[in-house]
Amino acid sequence: MQPGDALQRCATAMRARIVNGANVFKAAMLLLPLCACGAAQAQWSGRIALVSDYILRGVSLSDGKSAPQASLQYEGRNGWYAGAFASRVALDPDAAGMQFAAYTGLSLPWTTRMPRGVQASWDAGLMFAAFPGQVRYNYASVYAGVHAGLASNDVSMRLHYSPDYFGQGASSLYAEANAAHALADRVQVFAHLGRQRQSSALQAAPAWDARIGLTLAAGDWSLELAANRAGAIRADYTPYSYGRSQAFYGTEARRFVLSVTRSF
Repeated sequence: MQPGDALQRCATAMRARIVNGANVFKAAMLLLPLCACGAAQAQWSGRIALVSDYILRGVSLSDGKSAPQASLQYEGRNGWYAGAFASRVALDPDAAGMQFAAYTGLSLPWTTRMPRGVQASWDAGLMFAAFPGQVRYNYASVYAGVHAGLASNDVSMRLHYSPDYFGQGASSLYAEANAAHALADRVQVFAHLGRQRQSSALQAAPAWDARIGLTLAAGDWSLELAANRAGAIRADYTPYSYGRSQAFYGTEARRFVLSVTRSF
């Protein structure tokens, strides 16, 4: 089977399953073996984590509370990859829920001549996120980005587009830049900056978000502490939520997030 055939099977399987929010988890689990059919060699990785607050693009999706998370990723022989992610969320006033996401894409080395010692690559893919029992928040997005590494430094940039972000009937274009630097064998400092542009229905959404933090690693375990901030460029910004009032913070708010992760 050719890699293209495997990707087509992946896309068909996801479309068929994700339409029904109750079957999202099955879709994510089916995605990985289907994609694996196209490659003789594979590399699997995963992680389980507990975060003190699940923040996405400057918005708390767990109402400021802790959230267990898990992810699994497959990397194929020809640059194709696929993965699944799950997390606790709290988007509605009286009910906690779950987010399940499945994604697939292609990552290849950058062929343009680079400065000595720099390794670069690009990737592009698509992602489906769904919320069983809260299907009105389901959405899909496409993304593309580049990554460069030199010695103990890593830099990446990625652009995301969703035609109906969080099912709000409005499109979203999000650009992000990430950087990491190893201070020692087990200590790393990292930073993130994101900028979002959205159509009128989401004009109250945070226009930018930033994060800076420190990661301590010990074997398969890691401890991360990050300071987060989000806000809007416009002076008339007001906080918003996807349905749960007072769940998210805005222009002047700062939040520290602690996470413990076990990789495998």
